[in-house]
Amino acid sequence: MKYVIRSAVVTLVVLTALLAIALIFGAPKEPPPMQRITQPFKEIHVGKEKKQFVARDGAHLTY
Repeated sequence: MKYVIRSAVVTLVVLTALLAIALIFGAPKEPPPMQRITQPFKEIHVGKEKKQFVARDGAHLTY
């Protein structure tokens, strides 16, 4: 029984220490955006004007 109580106390102390360390040092910083992923989307120009096309089956397609 002493082993169980001692294990519980040690676990509680370790968890409390980890929580204190997390509060003191804070969360990790957010990494900067990856330029190779975000750069191509900056070059896309989306206009307000939508173009329409009538397909062979008569469906109106907007793009």
